[in-house]
Amino acid sequence: MKKDQPLFINSELDASSVRLISEGLNHLSQGIAIFDLELDLVAWNQAAQTLLDFPPNMLKPGTNLAEFFRFNAKRGEYGDGDVETQVAERMALAKLFEPHSFERVRPTGEILEVVGAPLPTGGLVATYTDVTARRRAEALSTANRILFQQTIDAAPMAVTIKDPQQRYVFVNRYAAERHGLQPEEFVGRTTEQVLPSEEDAAFVDGVVSSDILVITRGQPMPFFEEPVTISGTTRLMMTSKTPLFGDDGKVSYLLTVALDISDRKRAEDALGKALREAELANQAKSDFLATISHELRTPLNAISGFSEMLISQFHGPLGSPKYLEYIGDIHASSDHLLLLVNDVLDLSAIEAGKFPIDQVELTIDAIVDDFNAIIAAPVLRKNISLTIDTPDTPRPLTADRRALRQIFLNLLSNAVKYTPHGGKIRFRISQSSDNTSFEISDTGPGIPAQKLPQLTDPFVRVETDPHTTHEGVGLGLAIVKSLVDLHRGKLTITSEVGEGTVVTVSLPAGPVGTGC
Repeated sequence: MKKDQPLFINSELDASSVRLISEGLNHLSQGIAIFDLELDLVAWNQAAQTLLDFPPNMLKPGTNLAEFFRFNAKRGEYGDGDVETQVAERMALAKLFEPHSFERVRPTGEILEVVGAPLPTGGLVATYTDVTARRRAEALSTANRILFQQTIDAAPMAVTIKDPQQRYVFVNRYAAERHGLQPEEFVGRTTEQVLPSEEDAAFVDGVVSSDILVITRGQPMPFFEEPVTISGTTRLMMTSKTPLFGDDGKVSYLLTVALDISDRKRAEDALGKALREAELANQAKSDFLATISHELRTPLNAISGFSEMLISQFHGPLGSPKYLEYIGDIHASSDHLLLLVNDVLDLSAIEAGKFPIDQVELTIDAIVDDFNAIIAAPVLRKNISLTIDTPDTPRPLTADRRALRQIFLNLLSNAVKYTPHGGKIRFRISQSSDNTSFEISDTGPGIPAQKLPQLTDPFVRVETDPHTTHEGVGLGLAIVKSLVDLHRGKLTITSEVGEGTVVTVSLPAGPVGTGC
């Protein structure tokens, strides 16, 4: 039917009235079709043809409703089945001339809402509405609502929403199950109605009073800790209450979120207790080491000093040459034990954060001079070739002089100790814009790769390790690593069995803080 064709056929109205009605109905988005008592088509509008997708030649006065049903059945609009049976079923419903409505999904995916109603003077009017967008939006809304519900239910916290009369609008599963209830048992009821028992009276009073406060003031209560007793069990909750406002600016809902932090609090308390106990133990260790420092250092210094006097025979000869041999062993042993005690005390001080770093500007020459004179004698005794390479234009370095001396004496002593007679040691210094690197390489026996990660652990000995000082007690590299860390530097050790070992110390160019 063309848009300018009159809607009604054989009408008694004048032509202008018919045209006006026709144009009005043709501008509706809803399809309309009118059938007489014989269910023959009397009138229709353009939307009916568009929505039902009938051929134009079918839409003419006198076409029986059965023809439309038959056309739809043949093209599969009603699904599988016998065409005439499908037509008969639908005609039987139409001939009842009773109000009816249903939705039909077309093969194209469109959803049509069909509403039929009898006319007072006989006949039937049917309307057709495309509800595809509405149904899809509703389906999406339902899916989003289900997703929201599932997400909130999965959250390990209690979430509730109340109206201004303190009636529950929403309760997630976690909040309901901690009371032994289901979420639907809360909706539409107040806290007093849901939990009427005396056992929960204190909990209910606390909830009601805080809810009233937030609703009346319209101000949130940020997260606060509160002990909550439910069914005789007390848990520590982290709770927040937030008013939600409507378009009128008034509180429409109250959102409450409560997180059970009982286990976390217990863990924090246990950690705090462990830390306090560790601090006490560390203090006890420091006190013990201070006592040991005095009790061991004093007699060791005396033994070392007096044995040195005996070796020099300051007050005259000792007699038998064997005495000099014995005194030499005593002197060497006391010095070794004194060095060991000093290493233990230094490492303990570093671990306790009581090893102060006195940062001063040092030239590269000063750093080399600090260890060169001391290491020269053992290098000469083993006929080792020691090469020291420095930058052509060295820049000063800010560091603790005593710490650097200890670092490089430890590393070079290790290299000398395990480098064979006639071997080679190279000490190479290089600088970039932000750090200075000290590389010590030797031609010792090397270290197996699987043992390298253990080298800087205190009191760990690794056999054939050329970097464990003081007769293999296992403190040398531990002290070196700790002193390098105090300077915010980096210690790297690489080695290959049979080839030797390379130790690299990288230190930042500028100051690194106060150390302790």
